Amino acid sequence: MSDYLDSDSIRRQSNMVIRLTVVTTVGLIGTITTGYFGMNLLAEADAHLARKIIYFTVGTLATTALTGWTIARSKRLSDFLEALSDERLSRREKLVAFTAVWRRPLDVRRDG
Repeated sequence: MSDYLDSDSIRRQSNMVIRLTVVTTVGLIGTITTGYFGMNLLAEADAHLARKIIYFTVGTLATTALTGWTIARSKRLSDFLEALSDERLSRREKLVAFTAVWRRPLDVRRDG
């Protein structure tokens, strides 16, 4: 029984690490976006405070929404990244794995 509990614990930890890796990978988009704004490419230093607040709010909301979506779909995104890195799969199979990210799982049951 101890061996089973140990292997189950290791499986859970491995699954969590994979999901966190996916969230980190997609979080790079937010990091790049904030880095882009931080380089002052828009030259908004002299803009009105309201305009700066709008840019900040939109950037924060977009990054938060992307992070939440990534967490919600981390398992499917993990499967897609694994398929993408598998050299044995064809482009079509990789595309199928990508479209699976956007589809609802069939085994979801809702209590009404």
